[in-house]
Amino acid sequence: MCEIIFPKIHYFISKNCSKDWHLVSHQVDDYCMLFVREGEAKYKINGFLHRLRKGDILFLKPGNTREATTSGMSCIAIDFSLANDTKINLPSITQWGSFEDF
Repeated sequence: MCEIIFPKIHYFISKNCSKDWHLVSHQVDDYCMLFVREGEAKYKINGFLHRLRKGDILFLKPGNTREATTSGMSCIAIDFSLANDTKINLPSITQWGSFEDF
């Protein structure tokens, strides 16, 4: 069965992160998706370290904590909320490969 959702996008960016880019540890309020287009980054999610590489998708739920560093990464980030207590359950990290389909 397919459920239609209507996300409210709060943040959308396509950016190139230099080696000086980082995120300090904080709790996220919204759903967050990060698509790694080039390079790699280290993300600590809820205390567990993950290395994200080109083709990976990071998915965070509200209430998750994150911090991150990179030696260089190109990415797309989207933060959104859902109405009416709708929930999405996806893996924290997915290896997609190429984002050309998007």
